[in-house]
Amino acid sequence: MKEPIRVLQVVTKMDRAGLETMLMNYYRHIDRSKIQFDFLTHRSERGAYDDEIESLGGKIYRTLPISPQYVFRYLKDLEQFFRDRPIYKIVHSHIDALSVYPLFAAKKAGTPIRISHSHTNNFDNDMKLPFRIISKSLIPWVATDFWGCSRSAIEFMFGKKIISSKKFIVLPNAIDSEKFKYNPNKRKDIRIKLRVDGKFVMGHIGRFAYPKNHEFLIDIFKEIHTTNPNSVLILVGEGEEKERILQKVKQLGLQNDVLFLGVRSDIPDLMQAMDVFLFPSRFEGLGVVLIEAQAAGLPCIASKDVIPEEVNVTGLVKFVSYDAHISKWREEILKSMNVEREDMSYHLKESGYDVVSKSHEMTNMYFKLLGEDSKAW
Repeated sequence: MKEPIRVLQVVTKMDRAGLETMLMNYYRHIDRSKIQFDFLTHRSERGAYDDEIESLGGKIYRTLPISPQYVFRYLKDLEQFFRDRPIYKIVHSHIDALSVYPLFAAKKAGTPIRISHSHTNNFDNDMKLPFRIISKSLIPWVATDFWGCSRSAIEFMFGKKIISSKKFIVLPNAIDSEKFKYNPNKRKDIRIKLRVDGKFVMGHIGRFAYPKNHEFLIDIFKEIHTTNPNSVLILVGEGEEKERILQKVKQLGLQNDVLFLGVRSDIPDLMQAMDVFLFPSRFEGLGVVLIEAQAAGLPCIASKDVIPEEVNVTGLVKFVSYDAHISKWREEILKSMNVEREDMSYHLKESGYDVVSKSHEMTNMYFKLLGEDSKAW
C-alpha cells in the first residue's frame, strides 16, 4: 500500500479563525490514506487546533515570524528546511502576501508545486502596508499555482493577468453543514444557558482586529438597544482590539448587554442562539462565518461592495455599506426579526460549500498537480 502524499500547509498559527477553520474542515474530511496535511507555523506557542492535527497524523513545524529585519535569516533557514525534507512536493501557503517568502525558499530548494492561496481582498492600512504590497507583487514569480476563497480575493492578490490567464482555482470555504443545521430544541437550551432566552440576540464571530470593524458594530448595537432594551449582542473571538472595544462598551453603559465569549469551540451551538448575524467588515476574502450562519438558517447583514456577493448562497444575506448611516443597518436588522428560521444545509450542498463533497475535489486537485490519478493510489 502506498504512503499518503504529504502536503505542507503554511500558516501563521493554527488557532480558531477563518482560514484555519476552513483548513481543519477539509483536513477532517479528506481521505488521509491518500493525502496527509502537515503544517508549518510561524509562532513558537501551540495553536488551538494543534492537538487535533497531531491526533489526525499531521506534523507541526515551527519557524520564525516573518519580519523585514529577519527576512534573510528566515529565507536561509526555510530553504534548508525544504532541502532536508524532499518528501514535500506540494507547499500550500495561506499567509496572503507574505506567502512569497516561504514559496521563494521552496522554489530555491526545488519544491515543484508551490500554491499561493489568497484569503483576503484588501490589506490593513498600517506601517506594514508597503512591505505587503511589495511582497504581493512578487508572488507570481515564485508560485506555480494560484488559489483563493473567492474570485475577488484571487484578483486582489495575484492581479488581472492571472484572472485572464485562468490559471487559478476558487476553493470554497466549505463547512460541515450538518453541524450547523437549525434545531429549535438546541436553540432553546443554548439560549437558557447563555441567559438570553426571551431576548433579541444579535451576534458576531471574528477576531478583534481592524478589518472586522467592531467599533461600528457597537454603534449599530447601541442604536438598536436604545429602542429595544430587550436586545443583547454576542461577540465571539479575541484579538488586539478587544480591550478598546471593552472600554467603549463600558463608556456606553452596555456592559450588561454585550457578551464577550472569547474563543469558542461550540460555534454551531452559539449560532443556534442568535436571531441575526452581523458582519460589517471593512474587507474580507469571503467570510466563512457567513456560510456557517446561513447553514444555521440565520438572517445575515454584511458589508456591501466589500464581501463578495457569491457568499449569499441562501438568500439570507442582506448587504449594507459598512460606512452607510446606522439607520440603514437598523432597518435591515429590524426586518430580520420577521425571518422564520429553517434548515438551510441543503442549500450549502447544492452551492458547493459542503466540505464532505468538496474534500474529494481537493484531493483530486492535489493529485492532478502531481500528474497522478487519485483513484489509482
